Amino acid sequence: MTTSKNLSIRDTIFQTLNKLDESKKIENEYKRDANILLNQQKLSKIDSFTEYFDFLHNNFQTPVYFSGILYPSVSHAYHAARSNDERTRRAILNAETFQALGNIALRINDPIDWQERKVKIMEQLVRDKFRRSKELQERLKLTEGRELVMTYADNNSKNIFWGVVKGNGQNQLGRILMKIREDLLNDKIPTANPLEILNWVNTSFNLVNDIQFIPEIKLTVNKLNKTIDHVILKGKSLYKIGQFPECDLIVLHPSISRLHAIILIDENLGVILIDLHSKGGTKLDSQLIKDNIPYRLKTGKKINFAMSTRDYIVEIDINKVKRIYEREQIKLREEMFLANQLNVKNKDIIEKSFGIKEKENEYNDTIFVKNIPFSASKEKLIELFQKNFGKIIDVYWPKEQDTGFRMNYAFIQFESKKSAKKAVEYGIISYEEEDDTTEFLDGNKEKRNYPLRISYSTNRKMIINSHRKNHYIKKPNRYNKHRNNNYFIDKSQKKRERSRKRNNSNISKTSSSLSESLNSNKKEKSTSSSPFNSISD
Repeated sequence: MTTSKNLSIRDTIFQTLNKLDESKKIENEYKRDANILLNQQKLSKIDSFTEYFDFLHNNFQTPVYFSGILYPSVSHAYHAARSNDERTRRAILNAETFQALGNIALRINDPIDWQERKVKIMEQLVRDKFRRSKELQERLKLTEGRELVMTYADNNSKNIFWGVVKGNGQNQLGRILMKIREDLLNDKIPTANPLEILNWVNTSFNLVNDIQFIPEIKLTVNKLNKTIDHVILKGKSLYKIGQFPECDLIVLHPSISRLHAIILIDENLGVILIDLHSKGGTKLDSQLIKDNIPYRLKTGKKINFAMSTRDYIVEIDINKVKRIYEREQIKLREEMFLANQLNVKNKDIIEKSFGIKEKENEYNDTIFVKNIPFSASKEKLIELFQKNFGKIIDVYWPKEQDTGFRMNYAFIQFESKKSAKKAVEYGIISYEEEDDTTEFLDGNKEKRNYPLRISYSTNRKMIINSHRKNHYIKKPNRYNKHRNNNYFIDKSQKKRERSRKRNNSNISKTSSSLSESLNSNKKEKSTSSSPFNSISD
């Protein structure tokens, strides 16, 4: 058994040494090619991202990580970031050609805040591209001292923003590339705080800044099934692991890299572990994790670094953070309650001064809930409100006629008025659900919280009737004769009835006038042509 273990350890050591030799050979080849190109042509500016410099282009085929998925290029990931639709992102991932990608991109509508976010997202994706490949890092470093300019032929606003057209443009992509190159050149001397890695972390993740909301992480160190040490990590949102003395967790083993891995506390992902392209790799629950990809840590997970025989058992203490979060929520509720009381006092003053009184709400057992996510289900909504406030009698959740999708608001009727009052005083309640679009490589899904806003509804029957008038009864287009709508039929029937009434009134008027004229004519004839008159004469 011992001999087989020794052989496996030797094999892994030889493999790592071979990898290092291969990487050194590749570096020397790139240096030689770059020196030939740059020195012979005497380039002071690289304005064509083709041939040798095609790796600078966004269409260069290399994996780029975004929102739980590895995309084939920066262009794929950039257009995926423009859409929140899972189907669109899957279609982008499976797009085999850039023409197919362009066709999908044309159908995407940019988010409202896209103009503000697009530069930050582009930097995040370009940094991720170079973070995943040491070869690309070396090739970028060899362009030292040359201006990088993305040149386009077509004159449009996008090309002028990201590059240059006929000498004019902002060259935002070139600036991002030069910024990354500067970070890499500053990291020539290895340190525990490399600029390239720190800037990649800051652009790719939302680190928790408030110390109150950073959980305490306890690592129990075991060796040969015996506990030998305890490491406590607290008060920071980024912990470095490696051989540097400045690291938060120092692991002194020959197979460990100087900066091996990091543990982050992200606002959306929670506590995550990332291997920084280390020599020996990192294992989570005895499975080797991929480089530069976040893996979620939970209590009970086991971490192993390279060939070290030490096991690190994770224990995350969230109770303190939960207590602080609950206190903050109580404070917010109190502030909202005071604000509502102030509004009530103002109403009382207005009522007394002007002698106006609003009608009391007959249906104050019914609440109005808005900001409901479109992916929410009626069962989950009922479960959430029943669990926190009380028994529910009825839920009215309107739908759109054209699409059949539910609206982002609903009316919930409780069995008692006390439950409705409790819900309104609560003010905001979080609706939690798993996001299918962000599935991580370890199988976990990102959980998202949607704040649902609660208030008293007005007369529920009136709301339902008004909603039906506004959303369910629409005038059909006169060109679409096949659309048969009750509203249109009712209106046409009313018009017919009105026309009939008018016709009847006109007929009655004409008949009365005709009868009067006939009667007068009869009288005249009776007086003139009477036989008694002729006899008298």
